[in-house]
Amino acid sequence: MIRFENNSNLVFEYSSIYGINWALEKVKFGEFIYRGFCFEKKDIIFQDEETIKFLLGKKIGEFYYIDGNKISCDFSLKIHESIKLDSSKIIVGKYNNIFQIINNVITGYSEITIGGSNADIPKEDFGKLLESFPTTTEKNLYYYRKIQLIIQNYFQNLKNFEEKYNNYIKKRNTNKLIDDIGEIDELELIKYETILNVLKRNIGISDQISEEEWKKFIAQIILLLFPKYINFHREVEIKIKNNDRDKKKEFLDYMLVKSNGAVDILEVKKPDCNSIISLSHDHKNYYATNTLSKVIMQTEKYIYNLNRNIEDSEVRFDKKYGNEYPDDFRFRIMNPKAMIIVGSEKGYNSQQINDLEIIRRMYNNIIEILTYDDLINMLERQIKLINLRLSR
Repeated sequence: MIRFENNSNLVFEYSSIYGINWALEKVKFGEFIYRGFCFEKKDIIFQDEETIKFLLGKKIGEFYYIDGNKISCDFSLKIHESIKLDSSKIIVGKYNNIFQIINNVITGYSEITIGGSNADIPKEDFGKLLESFPTTTEKNLYYYRKIQLIIQNYFQNLKNFEEKYNNYIKKRNTNKLIDDIGEIDELELIKYETILNVLKRNIGISDQISEEEWKKFIAQIILLLFPKYINFHREVEIKIKNNDRDKKKEFLDYMLVKSNGAVDILEVKKPDCNSIISLSHDHKNYYATNTLSKVIMQTEKYIYNLNRNIEDSEVRFDKKYGNEYPDDFRFRIMNPKAMIIVGSEKGYNSQQINDLEIIRRMYNNIIEILTYDDLINMLERQIKLINLRLSR
C-alpha cells in the first residue's frame, strides 16, 4: 500500500504483508523504483518487517520541495502545504505517476510550483487535472470495448463492454458535470440580473435617449438574450424589385447574423410607443393599431425583397461586412425572419392581451412580436429558474 503523509516532511510509504526484502534489495543495488518514484538508501527514514518509508519532500515554509529524480522528472516540484496528495490519484498507470505525465508534455522547466500565490498550476486546476485522468478500471473497460468492437462481427456471444464503459463514464462524471453546470449557472445569474437591471433603468429614462442610441442598445440586449445571434449590422441596404415604384433601395434598421451566416431582421420602437392594441373593440375584438400595423407591413416588405434578391444581397453583404468575420464565413439568406420589439402591455385588460397574442400568432411564421414586458418577463423567469437550480 502507498500512503502520503503530510507533516514536517512529505513521506512515501510502501507496505506489504509479504515483507519489504525485495524493496531493500533494489535499494541495495542502486534504486527502489515503484510507480515512477525513485529512492536511494540515503532516503530511508523508517523500516520494519512490513513497512519502509522514504523521504519524498522536505518542507520549507509553506511548501514541500521534491527533487525531480524522485519522481522521474526533468523538473523539481514545489507543492503548497494546502494540497493533500492522494496516492490513488497520483498514480495514473502501472508504472507512472501524474508528474511523469506532465513531464512528457512540457519542456524547459527546472521547477514547477503547484498551489500557492504564484503557482504554475493553481490548486483548483491541479485538482481538476487529477480528476480528469482515467482510472485503471476506465482504461481496462476502454480496451475491452475497443477489442469487442473489432471482433463482434466474428462472434455471437459477447459481453457488453460498450454498455459497461458508458455506464462507468456516466457514473464517474455525474458529480463533476453537475459542479461545472453549477458554476455556469452562477455566471448566467449575474449576466441576467445585470441585463434586467440595465434594461429596467434605461426604460425608465428612454425619453432622454435618442432613437438611434436606443435601437443600438436593444440590439446589444438581443445578442445577449438570444445566443443564436453573434452580431448585428446597422443601416443595411437592400434592393427593391417593384416596377410600380421609383424607389430602388431601402435600409434595414438592424440585421441580425447567426453563427451559420443566416440573417434575420430586427425592428425596434421605443418603449413610449404603447399603443399597439386598440383601446376600443369592434365586434368584441381588439385590433392592432396603426403603429403596430405599419411596422409589421414594413417588415414584411423587407423580408419579401431579401428573398427576391438572394444572390445579389449575399455577395454585397460578404463584400461589405466580411472583414468582421473569419475567412470561411459567408452570409446566407434562407427564409429570413424578423423580430419586432415594440410597446408595452401595461394598462391592457385580459381581452386586449389575448387579442395581441392572436395577432402574434398570425405572423409567427415570419415575425416575432415582443413587447418590453416580454423581455423583462423573459429575464425574470430565467433568474427564478437559475435560483431554483442553485438552491437544490
